[in-house]
Amino acid sequence: MDASFAAELERIFDGDNKDLQSKTKLPRVFIGGRYVGGAEEVKQLHEIGELKKLVQELPRIEPRVCDMCGGHRFVPCNVCHGSHKVHTEKLGFRTCSTCNENGLVRCSSCLFVSASHA
Repeated sequence: MDASFAAELERIFDGDNKDLQSKTKLPRVFIGGRYVGGAEEVKQLHEIGELKKLVQELPRIEPRVCDMCGGHRFVPCNVCHGSHKVHTEKLGFRTCSTCNENGLVRCSSCLFVSASHA
């Protein structure tokens, strides 16, 4: 998992006083960028008819696979070519500051689409 996503989830779950360890067990459901809960919470929302209301508020988008990243939402970094290391004559090898710890950057083709629906 991308470290920025992990940090974001930690901030979301840490804001709640419940045990962080138990909250990070999968599945975790977000609707419209808002944390809804795990399997049990989603089941309860479905049973009382609230889940349908939450989902109906979401904008409709056509399902498709991004031509650039194949639906993975990340691509290899153009600066370090996915190695997470860059070389300069003066400093030698250094950690690339453009990409994440896996040598990947968010796909610029589908970033806006996913972010606008979050």
